[in-house]
Amino acid sequence: MENHVLSPFGQTEIPQYWRVVKDRIELFFDEAPVGTLRNEYLTVSGQTFVLNDLTGNM
Repeated sequence: MENHVLSPFGQTEIPQYWRVVKDRIELFFDEAPVGTLRNEYLTVSGQTFVLNDLTGNM
């Protein structure tokens, strides 16, 4: 299921944009909103993913 939700992000022919709104980043394909990123939480199509190791430390 996760692969299906995230697969559009791999399509380079669709213009992908982001903008900062208050305390989050909104994600767009063309003009359509597709998700948000707030702290370590990525929400796409109603599903929330927790992003790990955002500092790059191992």
